Amino acid sequence: MKEDIKQLYQTPNDSIRSLAKQISIENLKKIILEFELNPEELKHKDVKDNYKVFKEELDKKL
Repeated sequence: MKEDIKQLYQTPNDSIRSLAKQISIENLKKIILEFELNPEELKHKDVKDNYKVFKEELDKKL
């Protein structure tokens, strides 16, 4: 049961991370810029999590 719950919580970030790995550096920069230009959206936990994942993947590629 705990494994199922843990897997559910990891799935959204894992799918975003998988997607981020497929995006070019240039497009990752554009996506991150959009997040930064709309700081009110970062108040939402899921948006903030996505932003962090995209930033981490961009840092790995640079």
